[in-house]
Amino acid sequence: EKLNIANKRLKTAHDSRERDYEAQIDKLNSKEEEMLKRLSDLDKTKLETAEDNGNMDAADGDIIEINAGGKVITAKRSTLTQLKGTRFEALFSGRWDKELQRDGNGRIFLDVNPTCFEAIVDYLNEMIISSDDDPPEPPSVDDEHQHILNHQLELFGVLGRVPTTNIPDRIITKTNDQFESLHDWFGEVSSHASSDASDSLGRPSFPTTVCSTMNQTHHTTPQFEPVTVFSQSVNKAINAKNESLAELESEILHLEESFKDEASFVTSFACGDRKDTVTLNVSGTIMVTRRSTLCIAEDSVLAQQFDDAKWTVQGCNNLRVTEWTADDVIAWAKTIKGIQEDVGKILKENKINGRELLALKRNGLTMLGITRTGTLCLLLEEIEMLRKASQDIATLIEHSRYCFCKILDYLRLKQIHNQGLIGEPALPKVCDSQKSRFNKVVKYYFPGASAKFITG
Repeated sequence: EKLNIANKRLKTAHDSRERDYEAQIDKLNSKEEEMLKRLSDLDKTKLETAEDNGNMDAADGDIIEINAGGKVITAKRSTLTQLKGTRFEALFSGRWDKELQRDGNGRIFLDVNPTCFEAIVDYLNEMIISSDDDPPEPPSVDDEHQHILNHQLELFGVLGRVPTTNIPDRIITKTNDQFESLHDWFGEVSSHASSDASDSLGRPSFPTTVCSTMNQTHHTTPQFEPVTVFSQSVNKAINAKNESLAELESEILHLEESFKDEASFVTSFACGDRKDTVTLNVSGTIMVTRRSTLCIAEDSVLAQQFDDAKWTVQGCNNLRVTEWTADDVIAWAKTIKGIQEDVGKILKENKINGRELLALKRNGLTMLGITRTGTLCLLLEEIEMLRKASQDIATLIEHSRYCFCKILDYLRLKQIHNQGLIGEPALPKVCDSQKSRFNKVVKYYFPGASAKFITG
């Protein structure tokens, strides 16, 4: 009788422990499903954004050309989107490609200091060939540009950025593969947590924060009560998964908040009409900016020169070949004297638009089926004339490149500050040998009391 009672008690205790264990597993699985759903919902929202505003065919291998303040910088999309959850990644993700401001040649235009922007891209290039043991050096420039670089890092959400937990991510998820890899990710994190950090009772020690890169804030990792009622190995496994779920929840919260921020960032900073871009020839150096940047100080000579009443749109007598449709290209071909009639037919069949026309070389024309030597030479000559005619006309600025660049950089930072994207910029930092000339240029463009806008 005593043995039967003991067996019943043992079975009752065992069943109770099993129920407790199953309840813990159900709780973990439910939390995991919740996290996967939030990721799925976020990815769905990104997909809808791409459908409305972006490029549905965006791929890691895409070559992106960026006009950064007048300097063309080229990189792969995968290089530019390494820092997930940042404004920089959002900008080049493909979700906003239709909305981004372009220059006259169709490149993405950013009104930024090119030296500092190139330093950020160089850092991303180095990231690709670096390991955890040998990370890349932070973006760096000379002392005079350092404050501008800091503001750019702030603008793009990468100030103080360090790689965080490697959550599987894509620009736009189109299959279920990501969710399978997320299950693997849970296992990886649990394995690391089980082996790397635990106390004498098998309870892991928990980090309190993870890095947030969009607005430079930190999210506190959700806390949970460590499980201690099972064997040490079971406690360790359950607590490890709890820890990985907590870390993931914090990271997902960051990604959700980042996505909310990116729409306002892209709209205020990176969108605009290409006709608002201004090409300046500053004593032989080409600089490109926005007209709104030059007009930020209403009492300045720059604002008067580029205001609505006096400004006429720059560029090739309105010849915008990059905006030509296939019909425009056919109409152009018909105007070429001595051209064979079948050329227009070939261009029509292949639906060649303006940008494609400017990109055509001898091999491209031959692949289209235009093989007659004389016709090829004539077409190549006409296309080259179009390229030259479609180059932007630059407004001449006959002042020191160094001094004018200092003024322009400050105007850019003030404009971005006014949009609420960065803190108050410092006044221009000028070397001693150029201070006298700089003050003269400032007084020319900002006469009287308006000079304080630049000099303080």
